[in-house]
Amino acid sequence: MRALLFANQPGTALAPLTDDTCVPLLPVLCKPIIVHALESLAGAGIEEVLVVVSPHAERVEAELGDGTRWGLPLSYITTPND
Repeated sequence: MRALLFANQPGTALAPLTDDTCVPLLPVLCKPIIVHALESLAGAGIEEVLVVVSPHAERVEAELGDGTRWGLPLSYITTPND
């Protein structure tokens, strides 16, 4: 089974927390929010994840890598910045 994980919203409503990053990279309990989501997906038996990124795409990809640490192959698709 595959999952689609949206990490492409700038999160302007959370400014100033998102002035230099995006919502998925904000820490909760010492981990980025998106890491919590990936851990849950891995625990649910998801086998592959497509991550949709836009603002700060390079930071998201650097944080997540190829998904090896969760046993989830990750692919990325970048949406245009509006």
